[in-house]
Amino acid sequence: MVPQPLEHQPAPVGITAEEFLPRSVATTASPEAVFRFCSPRIDEDRHTGDADRLSMAAAGVEHVVATSKESGVDATLPSALLEISRRGPAGGQGSESFTSLPRVLSVPASG
Repeated sequence: MVPQPLEHQPAPVGITAEEFLPRSVATTASPEAVFRFCSPRIDEDRHTGDADRLSMAAAGVEHVVATSKESGVDATLPSALLEISRRGPAGGQGSESFTSLPRVLSVPASG
């Protein structure tokens, strides 16, 4: 089962923490479905790109970085994610799933 995206409801600037609570709860609940979907693929080293592709992830994160900067929001975290997202396509793995990131990020053991 492919995880479905949450309905996007942009948070207006200047809301209270209490007003933000429903959005934060929905956001923090969604990783479980992603982890359940991705875990077997990572364990099986199966990164077919049938549900997502690193090249598309990088394009999406580029948008987040640009929007953050345009909105005056600190883009440090999404910029770091963008750098990581670009490693797959740069290594010829752009058509693979983001589940290949553990392999992309692994550092060979020195002997």
